[in-house]
Amino acid sequence: MNQNDEWYTPDYIIDKARDTLGSIDLDPFSNESAQRRIKAHDYYTINNDAFAHHWRGRVWINPPYSNKIIKKAIKRLVRYYEYGSISAFICLTNSATDTQWNRPLQKYTQVYTNGRIRFIQANGQIKNAGSRGQCFTYAGPDISKFLSNFTDDNFCWAPNIPSSASRIDKEQLLL
Repeated sequence: MNQNDEWYTPDYIIDKARDTLGSIDLDPFSNESAQRRIKAHDYYTINNDAFAHHWRGRVWINPPYSNKIIKKAIKRLVRYYEYGSISAFICLTNSATDTQWNRPLQKYTQVYTNGRIRFIQANGQIKNAGSRGQCFTYAGPDISKFLSNFTDDNFCWAPNIPSSASRIDKEQLLL
């Protein structure tokens, strides 16, 4: 992991994620400082390698964006969700829809930011906005809550609805 991988998620986004998931059981790419805000039941740091542990429950994941790490993280996230170990997840990535690592996420509900997130640096300072917008991917039992939490204030827009909900229009999902 390099210094560019240390982009901490702002509180208002964590609040949306926590409300959607109910609580956060696991944050696989974190640290003690971030956990004062995220409050996951379990978390892994650079010192106790997330890939050396089993992932389960409701997962919040803002993986490092380094190509090697994000590929491995997304592959593992999807595998554990499809296996049933992860009951729901929200994954924050950049909106790199053209990448190989994003393809496994595309079968789940994705929303894209209207604008760019200003992340928090390790020292607590707000970073300038990144070079592209972000994407939140959700898999789990409450698509309507996810869509409501992430789009109700025009924070994100939702270009797709997963095939399991294709017969229901977006307005019905938001009721």
